[in-house]
Amino acid sequence: MDNAELDDMILIKSDGYPTYNFANVVDDHLMGITHVVRGNEYLSSSPKYNRLYDAFGWKVPVYIHCPLITDEEHHKLSKRCGHSSYEDLVEQGFLTEAIVNFVALLGWSPEGENEIFSLEELVKEFDYHRMSKSPAVFDYTKLKWMNGEYIKKMDHETFMEHAKPYLEKALTKGQDLDKIADMVQTRIEVFPEIEEMVDFFETLPEYDPAMYVHKKMKTTKESALEVLKRTASAVGRAGGLYQRRTVCASAFLCGEKGLQERLCAVADSYCGFR
Repeated sequence: MDNAELDDMILIKSDGYPTYNFANVVDDHLMGITHVVRGNEYLSSSPKYNRLYDAFGWKVPVYIHCPLITDEEHHKLSKRCGHSSYEDLVEQGFLTEAIVNFVALLGWSPEGENEIFSLEELVKEFDYHRMSKSPAVFDYTKLKWMNGEYIKKMDHETFMEHAKPYLEKALTKGQDLDKIADMVQTRIEVFPEIEEMVDFFETLPEYDPAMYVHKKMKTTKESALEVLKRTASAVGRAGGLYQRRTVCASAFLCGEKGLQERLCAVADSYCGFR
């Protein structure tokens, strides 16, 4: 940029202290900074910094300007506007690994279709040349999806460490928390969803029996009740009420032609699945 196009820089304020721009350049040089990574809203200040580097005879660092991150209404993310910080997201039930993975993909695209990366994989794959110039949208829905993928991959012990406080808050009648945890692990995206998903184990909610009537499946209240009784007995003998696969497999124990499809249609409701 032509020097004539730049305003004269103020280096020392009236109180004798250096301005931020001046102090920033000196500090970076003394610390041996070679690459400066910052938001692209600071792109316009780069020529001013370069003038100072040139004036001192110092090597200008490599600048990497990251795209702006906005909310879904394309407003810049800001804590003062109520947008969540990292700590807020953790309190909302998000995993650190999922947050890091998601944020890394804001304004940067890896090669290939994979979107789930460990921190080690991100370090290996990241290349700033693949960063976008356009603003990146903080898609809360996608973050929840990604968090759910991380939850699904947890081993049982790790999942229980996170889920147990929510299970114990919702269930107080001695229910088998380990079995219930296995049921919900693949169905939640954030941990606070657990309470609402398992509360029927504590108190059976009111429901309309009409939910068991399905004209196409030729299911009536009476036939559904009979199927559910047989299912409870069959699954009880199989040793597990919490796996849908077992529930539907028990359809073949009913022995009536056509019951298989009807049983699987009502099994989810009986077992509390959604």
